[in-house]
Amino acid sequence: MNMRVADGQRLRLGGVGVSVLRPPAPPSPRVPQPVPRSAPERWQVALVVGGTMRFERNRDTVDCESGDLLLYDAAAPSGATAVLAKGPARAVILHLPEHLVPVPGHALSSLTARPIPARPGPGALLGGFLRGFAEEAAWPRLSETGRLGSAAVDLAVAFLAHLAEAEGLLQEGLPSARARQEALLREVKGFVLRNLGREDLSPATIAAAHHISVRYLHQLFQREELTVRDWVRERRLERARADLADASLAERGVGEIGRRWGFPDGAAFSRAFRKAYGVPPGEYRRHPRP
Repeated sequence: MNMRVADGQRLRLGGVGVSVLRPPAPPSPRVPQPVPRSAPERWQVALVVGGTMRFERNRDTVDCESGDLLLYDAAAPSGATAVLAKGPARAVILHLPEHLVPVPGHALSSLTARPIPARPGPGALLGGFLRGFAEEAAWPRLSETGRLGSAAVDLAVAFLAHLAEAEGLLQEGLPSARARQEALLREVKGFVLRNLGREDLSPATIAAAHHISVRYLHQLFQREELTVRDWVRERRLERARADLADASLAERGVGEIGRRWGFPDGAAFSRAFRKAYGVPPGEYRRHPRP
Protein backbone atom coordinates (compact mmCIF):
# COMPACT_ATOMS: atom_id res chain seq x y z
CA MET A 1 0.00 0.00 0.00
CA ASN A 2 1.51 3.31 -1.07
CA MET A 3 0.24 6.72 -0.02
CA ARG A 4 0.87 9.68 -2.29
CA VAL A 5 0.75 13.34 -1.37
CA ALA A 6 -1.60 15.47 -3.44
CA ASP A 7 0.75 18.45 -3.81
CA GLY A 8 3.92 16.36 -4.03
CA GLN A 9 5.71 18.31 -1.31
CA ARG A 10 8.26 16.37 0.69
CA LEU A 11 10.70 17.46 3.36
CA ARG A 12 14.12 15.83 3.15
CA LEU A 13 15.69 14.84 6.46
CA GLY A 14 19.04 13.46 5.44
CA GLY A 15 18.37 10.01 4.03
CA VAL A 16 14.63 9.95 4.75
CA GLY A 17 11.61 12.03 3.76
CA VAL A 18 8.49 13.40 5.43
CA SER A 19 5.25 14.36 3.70
CA VAL A 20 1.68 15.22 4.69
CA LEU A 21 -1.38 13.65 3.09
CA ARG A 22 -4.64 15.63 3.21
CA PRO A 23 -7.54 13.70 1.65
CA PRO A 24 -10.81 15.46 0.78
CA ALA A 25 -13.53 15.54 3.46
CA PRO A 26 -16.34 13.96 1.37
CA PRO A 27 -15.89 10.47 -0.06
CA SER A 28 -13.74 10.96 -3.13
CA PRO A 29 -12.03 7.81 -4.39
CA ARG A 30 -8.76 8.31 -6.20
CA VAL A 31 -7.20 5.97 -8.69
CA PRO A 32 -4.22 4.25 -7.02
CA GLN A 33 -0.90 4.83 -8.72
CA PRO A 34 1.26 1.69 -8.98
CA VAL A 35 4.70 1.95 -7.41
CA PRO A 36 7.57 -0.10 -8.89
CA ARG A 37 9.04 -2.79 -6.68
CA SER A 38 12.34 -0.97 -6.77
CA ALA A 39 10.84 2.09 -5.05
CA PRO A 40 13.82 3.54 -3.14
CA GLU A 41 11.83 4.54 -0.06
CA ARG A 42 10.06 1.25 0.42
CA TRP A 43 8.64 1.54 3.92
CA GLN A 44 6.19 4.29 4.85
CA VAL A 45 5.09 4.90 8.44
CA ALA A 46 2.06 7.19 8.75
CA LEU A 47 0.60 8.98 11.77
CA VAL A 48 -3.06 10.07 11.52
CA VAL A 49 -3.60 13.50 13.07
CA GLY A 50 -6.70 15.59 13.79
CA GLY A 51 -9.55 13.25 12.87
CA THR A 52 -10.33 9.88 11.36
CA MET A 53 -9.23 8.57 7.96
CA ARG A 54 -10.16 5.61 5.82
CA PHE A 55 -7.65 3.98 3.50
CA GLU A 56 -8.57 1.62 0.70
CA ARG A 57 -6.57 -1.05 -1.08
CA ASN A 58 -8.36 -3.12 -3.68
CA ARG A 59 -11.59 -3.95 -1.81
CA ASP A 60 -10.08 -3.80 1.67
CA THR A 61 -10.45 -0.75 3.90
CA VAL A 62 -8.51 0.37 6.94
CA ASP A 63 -10.14 2.83 9.37
CA CYS A 64 -7.77 4.89 11.49
CA GLU A 65 -8.33 7.20 14.43
CA SER A 66 -6.28 10.24 15.28
CA GLY A 67 -3.05 9.02 16.90
CA ASP A 68 -2.96 5.69 15.05
CA LEU A 69 0.21 4.64 13.26
CA LEU A 70 0.24 2.62 10.05
CA LEU A 71 2.96 0.87 8.08
CA TYR A 72 2.79 0.50 4.31
CA ASP A 73 4.98 -1.12 1.67
CA ALA A 74 5.65 1.18 -1.30
CA ALA A 75 6.99 -1.77 -3.30
CA ALA A 76 3.70 -3.67 -3.10
CA PRO A 77 2.25 -4.50 -6.53
CA SER A 78 -0.99 -2.57 -5.93
CA GLY A 79 -1.49 0.90 -4.56
CA ALA A 80 -3.86 2.52 -2.14
CA THR A 81 -5.48 5.85 -1.47
CA ALA A 82 -7.07 7.77 1.36
CA VAL A 83 -10.75 7.92 0.39
CA LEU A 84 -12.35 9.67 3.34
CA ALA A 85 -11.43 12.06 6.12
CA LYS A 86 -13.59 13.23 9.01
CA GLY A 87 -12.56 16.45 10.65
CA PRO A 88 -9.28 18.21 9.76
CA ALA A 89 -7.60 14.82 9.39
CA ARG A 90 -4.23 14.38 7.75
CA ALA A 91 -1.48 11.80 7.77
CA VAL A 92 2.16 12.61 8.44
CA ILE A 93 4.18 10.08 6.47
CA LEU A 94 7.77 9.04 7.13
CA HIS A 95 9.42 7.59 4.00
CA LEU A 96 12.19 5.11 4.83
CA PRO A 97 14.67 3.55 2.38
CA GLU A 98 14.82 -0.22 2.81
CA HIS A 99 18.52 -0.31 3.69
CA LEU A 100 17.93 1.88 6.75
CA VAL A 101 15.43 -0.55 8.30
CA PRO A 102 17.22 -3.69 9.59
CA VAL A 103 13.97 -5.51 10.48
CA PRO A 104 13.46 -8.44 8.05
CA GLY A 105 11.09 -7.68 5.19
CA HIS A 106 8.84 -10.68 5.92
CA ALA A 107 8.32 -9.39 9.46
CA LEU A 108 7.49 -5.88 8.28
CA SER A 109 5.07 -7.20 5.65
CA SER A 110 3.11 -8.89 8.43
CA LEU A 111 2.66 -5.52 10.15
CA THR A 112 1.35 -3.54 7.18
CA ALA A 113 -2.07 -2.05 6.42
CA ARG A 114 -3.56 -2.09 9.90
CA PRO A 115 -3.99 0.64 12.50
CA ILE A 116 -1.54 0.51 15.39
CA PRO A 117 -2.43 2.72 18.39
CA ALA A 118 0.55 4.76 19.56
CA ARG A 119 0.57 3.32 23.06
CA PRO A 120 3.20 4.34 25.64
CA GLY A 121 6.60 3.15 24.51
CA PRO A 122 8.32 3.34 21.11
CA GLY A 123 5.02 4.02 19.32
CA ALA A 124 4.21 7.04 21.46
CA LEU A 125 7.72 8.43 20.99
CA LEU A 126 7.55 8.02 17.22
CA GLY A 127 4.04 9.47 17.10
CA GLY A 128 5.06 12.53 19.09
CA PHE A 129 8.05 13.05 16.80
CA LEU A 130 5.97 12.83 13.60
CA ARG A 131 3.26 15.09 15.00
CA GLY A 132 5.80 17.91 14.97
CA PHE A 133 5.82 17.81 11.15
CA ALA A 134 2.04 18.08 10.71
CA GLU A 135 2.15 21.74 9.68
CA GLU A 136 4.10 22.25 6.46
CA ALA A 137 4.30 26.00 7.08
CA ALA A 138 6.88 25.35 9.80
CA TRP A 139 9.17 23.28 7.58
CA PRO A 140 11.28 26.17 6.20
CA ARG A 141 12.28 27.10 9.77
CA LEU A 142 13.69 23.67 10.56
CA SER A 143 17.43 23.25 10.99
CA GLU A 144 19.70 20.26 11.65
CA THR A 145 17.62 18.20 9.21
CA GLY A 146 20.30 15.51 9.00
CA ARG A 147 20.15 14.92 12.74
CA LEU A 148 16.35 14.94 12.64
CA GLY A 149 16.54 12.25 9.95
CA SER A 150 18.82 10.11 12.11
CA ALA A 151 16.41 10.50 15.02
CA ALA A 152 13.49 9.55 12.77
CA VAL A 153 15.24 6.35 11.66
CA ASP A 154 16.16 5.38 15.23
CA LEU A 155 12.60 5.92 16.49
CA ALA A 156 11.02 4.11 13.55
CA VAL A 157 13.36 1.12 13.82
CA ALA A 158 12.74 0.89 17.58
CA PHE A 159 8.97 1.00 16.97
CA LEU A 160 8.97 -1.59 14.17
CA ALA A 161 11.39 -3.93 15.94
CA HIS A 162 9.31 -3.73 19.12
CA LEU A 163 6.16 -4.68 17.19
CA ALA A 164 7.84 -7.50 15.30
CA GLU A 165 9.37 -8.92 18.46
CA ALA A 166 6.06 -8.68 20.37
CA GLU A 167 4.34 -10.71 17.65
CA GLY A 168 7.07 -13.35 17.46
CA LEU A 169 8.21 -12.32 13.99
CA LEU A 170 11.91 -12.02 14.89
CA GLN A 171 13.64 -15.35 15.29
CA GLU A 172 17.07 -13.74 15.55
CA GLY A 173 18.26 -10.42 16.84
CA LEU A 174 18.68 -7.43 14.56
CA PRO A 175 22.06 -6.80 12.95
CA SER A 176 24.25 -4.34 14.79
CA ALA A 177 24.67 -0.75 13.64
CA ARG A 178 28.17 -1.60 12.44
CA ALA A 179 26.88 -4.56 10.41
CA ARG A 180 24.29 -2.30 8.78
CA GLN A 181 26.97 0.26 7.96
CA GLU A 182 29.21 -2.41 6.43
CA ALA A 183 26.33 -3.71 4.32
CA LEU A 184 25.59 -0.18 3.10
CA LEU A 185 29.28 0.43 2.35
CA ARG A 186 29.36 -2.73 0.21
CA GLU A 187 26.30 -1.48 -1.64
CA VAL A 188 27.90 1.92 -2.19
CA LYS A 189 31.12 0.39 -3.49
CA GLY A 190 29.22 -1.82 -5.88
CA PHE A 191 27.38 1.22 -7.22
CA VAL A 192 30.66 3.09 -7.71
CA LEU A 193 32.29 0.19 -9.55
CA ARG A 194 29.31 -0.05 -11.89
CA ASN A 195 29.47 3.68 -12.66
CA LEU A 196 33.17 4.51 -12.85
CA GLY A 197 32.77 5.89 -16.36
CA ARG A 198 30.29 8.57 -15.30
CA GLU A 199 31.87 12.02 -15.32
CA ASP A 200 29.39 13.19 -12.68
CA LEU A 201 30.28 10.45 -10.22
CA SER A 202 30.96 12.41 -7.03
CA PRO A 203 30.23 12.17 -3.30
CA ALA A 204 27.03 14.14 -3.90
CA THR A 205 25.70 11.85 -6.64
CA ILE A 206 26.76 8.70 -4.76
CA ALA A 207 25.01 9.88 -1.59
CA ALA A 208 21.87 10.88 -3.51
CA ALA A 209 21.69 7.46 -5.18
CA HIS A 210 21.61 5.82 -1.73
CA HIS A 211 19.38 8.39 -0.01
CA ILE A 212 22.00 9.35 2.55
CA SER A 213 23.77 12.62 3.28
CA VAL A 214 27.25 13.38 1.94
CA ARG A 215 28.43 13.66 5.53
CA TYR A 216 27.21 10.15 6.33
CA LEU A 217 28.84 8.84 3.14
CA HIS A 218 32.19 10.21 4.30
CA GLN A 219 31.64 8.57 7.70
CA LEU A 220 31.16 5.20 5.98
CA PHE A 221 34.57 5.56 4.32
CA GLN A 222 36.47 6.55 7.45
CA ARG A 223 37.76 3.00 8.01
CA GLU A 224 38.99 2.83 4.39
CA GLU A 225 41.80 5.32 5.14
CA LEU A 226 40.82 7.07 1.89
CA THR A 227 38.35 9.81 1.13
CA VAL A 228 35.44 8.97 -1.14
CA ARG A 229 37.03 10.88 -4.02
CA ASP A 230 40.38 9.15 -3.54
CA TRP A 231 38.73 5.71 -3.45
CA VAL A 232 36.88 6.46 -6.68
CA ARG A 233 40.05 7.78 -8.32
CA GLU A 234 42.03 4.66 -7.35
CA ARG A 235 39.39 2.37 -8.83
CA ARG A 236 39.30 4.41 -12.04
CA LEU A 237 43.08 4.34 -12.39
CA GLU A 238 43.15 0.57 -11.78
CA ARG A 239 40.67 0.02 -14.61
CA ALA A 240 42.58 2.37 -16.91
CA ARG A 241 45.88 0.63 -16.14
CA ALA A 242 44.33 -2.75 -16.96
CA ASP A 243 43.10 -1.41 -20.30
CA LEU A 244 46.50 0.06 -21.14
CA ALA A 245 48.13 -3.32 -20.55
CA ASP A 246 45.51 -5.16 -22.63
CA ALA A 247 46.92 -5.90 -26.10
CA SER A 248 43.42 -6.29 -27.52
CA LEU A 249 42.81 -2.58 -26.80
CA ALA A 250 46.00 -1.37 -28.47
CA GLU A 251 44.07 0.59 -31.12
CA ARG A 252 42.36 2.72 -28.49
CA GLY A 253 44.12 5.96 -27.70
CA VAL A 254 45.33 6.83 -24.23
CA GLY A 255 42.86 9.70 -24.02
CA GLU A 256 39.99 7.44 -25.05
CA ILE A 257 40.84 5.00 -22.27
CA GLY A 258 41.00 7.85 -19.79
CA ARG A 259 37.58 9.09 -20.86
CA ARG A 260 36.19 5.57 -20.60
CA TRP A 261 37.02 5.55 -16.90
CA GLY A 262 35.85 9.02 -15.93
CA PHE A 263 38.84 11.23 -16.89
CA PRO A 264 37.47 13.61 -19.56
CA ASP A 265 40.63 15.74 -19.53
CA GLY A 266 43.66 13.97 -21.00
CA ALA A 267 46.22 16.10 -19.14
CA ALA A 268 44.50 15.50 -15.81
CA PHE A 269 44.40 11.75 -16.55
CA SER A 270 48.12 11.72 -17.36
CA ARG A 271 49.01 13.59 -14.15
CA ALA A 272 46.86 11.33 -11.98
CA PHE A 273 48.26 8.19 -13.61
CA ARG A 274 51.86 9.31 -13.25
CA LYS A 275 51.33 10.24 -9.62
CA ALA A 276 49.87 6.80 -8.90
CA TYR A 277 52.23 4.61 -10.94
CA GLY A 278 55.38 6.68 -11.48
CA VAL A 279 55.15 6.86 -15.30
CA PRO A 280 52.75 8.52 -17.75
CA PRO A 281 50.08 6.28 -19.28
CA GLY A 282 51.70 6.24 -22.74
CA GLU A 283 54.97 4.91 -21.37
CA TYR A 284 53.16 2.38 -19.21
CA ARG A 285 51.40 1.08 -22.30
CA ARG A 286 54.74 0.53 -24.05
CA HIS A 287 56.30 -1.13 -21.01
CA PRO A 288 53.52 -2.54 -18.80
CA ARG A 289 54.50 -3.75 -15.38
CA PRO A 290 52.69 -5.76 -12.68
